[in-house]
Amino acid sequence: MIKNGLEMNNFFSITQTLKTLILLFSLLILIIIHNIKIVMTKKNIRFIICNAPSHYNFGDEAIFIATKEFLKTFFPEIEQIVIYNDEALNNIRLIKYIINKTDIIIINGGGYFGLYEHVIKAQSNIVKTFQNNHIIFLPCSILYSPSKQNIYTKFLNIFNNHSSLTLFTRDNVSYQTALYLFKNKRIYDLI
Repeated sequence: MIKNGLEMNNFFSITQTLKTLILLFSLLILIIIHNIKIVMTKKNIRFIICNAPSHYNFGDEAIFIATKEFLKTFFPEIEQIVIYNDEALNNIRLIKYIINKTDIIIINGGGYFGLYEHVIKAQSNIVKTFQNNHIIFLPCSILYSPSKQNIYTKFLNIFNNHSSLTLFTRDNVSYQTALYLFKNKRIYDLI
């Protein structure tokens, strides 16, 4: 019985920690949006959620669904448009006709940042094509490997040349890596 009680206490402790992290994340997003001086009442602002998972990974799907719900809860008047990872990789020329300069581009969070070459290319396409939009990378883990340096170099140049980019990390190693790799960007760690 005591063992089950301890397990329940741990469960509630983990649940409370997650709720606290979600609240902190929400506050940080609200601060970021306020700091980039966006008037949320304008009708021409939309959220473009990019890098939405087009594969079967329940964790990535959960993050995507939570992102959409967060935006709908805090900004119900702002339209959301979803662009899947495969679309950003293969159809960037078409996508640029959909996105306006006033739209905020949100890159879905997860544990993929730097892991898959096709995701790096899709993110590079988005960052390079939409230089005039504010881009927010939601909490991610950065998996930097020196063996992929040739892939990273081009991506880092594109990323570092963007004028209005914000990155959230979800662990201290990723945060330190982001500080090292990305110069003069807004970088926040949620942990």
